[in-house]
This record gives sequence, structure tokens and C-alpha cells, in this order.
Amino acid sequence: MSTRDKILDDIARVAGNTVGVLNNVKGHASETVRTCVDTMAQDMDLVPRDEFERLESVIEGLTLKQEQLVSQVAELEKKISKNNL
Repeated sequence: MSTRDKILDDIARVAGNTVGVLNNVKGHASETVRTCVDTMAQDMDLVPRDEFERLESVIEGLTLKQEQLVSQVAELEKKISKNNL
């Protein structure tokens, strides 16, 4: 094996090791960020997405019901005012 081939092998090995180290650093950094975000979310007492969507659905249903009741009240008020004339 020539000196040039040995140098290229060494460079390839170092590059391979560097990629492995960088992948480990990336994984560790991602996990650290995820943990920090989770901790901040818990500290801020944020509502989980699924619970928010469930409550949003309930509110939409209640809003529709309120609109129906407002219409019914308006109709009843019309009937009452016609009967009082």
C-alpha cells in the first residue's frame, strides 16, 4: 500500500468517524431541544392539542345551539307582540 493510499484511507476513516459523531451530536441536540420545549410547555400550563380540538368542537356545537335559541326567542317575541296588538 502506498503512502498516498494510506493517507486516503486515513482521511476516509476520519470522515466516517466525523459523520458518526455528527449524527450523535444531532440526536443529542434534538433530544435536548425536545426536552426543553416539553418542560416549557408544562411550565406554561399549555393545553394539549387533542383537548383543545375537543373543546373547540364543543364550543362550535354550543354556538349553533345558541343561534337556534336566539332565533326561537325572536319568533316568540314576534308572536307575543302580534297577540298584544
